[in-house]
Amino acid sequence: MSTPIEATGMPATDEALLEFRDAMKIYGAGEGEVRALAGVSFQIQPGEFVAMMGPSGSGKSTTMNILGCLDTPSAGRYYFRGVDVGALTRKQRARLRRYYLGFVFQGFNLLARTNALENMAAYASRTIHFRDGLIHSDLNHDTATAASVR
Repeated sequence: MSTPIEATGMPATDEALLEFRDAMKIYGAGEGEVRALAGVSFQIQPGEFVAMMGPSGSGKSTTMNILGCLDTPSAGRYYFRGVDVGALTRKQRARLRRYYLGFVFQGFNLLARTNALENMAAYASRTIHFRDGLIHSDLNHDTATAASVR
């Protein structure tokens, strides 16, 4: 049986959980070029809590989109557990998102008549089970998220 990261076809290592190495994101070209990220490097180790702060236009959303495999850097590298995410296919990045990454959006998308705990409990009450080395959920594939179990 393979774990989700192995299912991407890339070997897992004991490296940092997340790492940017000289990551750049450039939109447009010529005089209309915008450098949303310019040579950003950082590591996040397993168990660390990190806050990303900065003024509007500083690259926070661009960084989060790359971390969440919704976008790719124009240059530089993004590693997830030692795996070069840029070397993964679109389908492999989708698996990485499905099994290892979760999103809490700025708008929250919470149920208005319940508190935060009740919102989380409603989602957590979905049946999630372990089969073939992967986490599966009864949710539809387009809305399913799951965590790795190790």
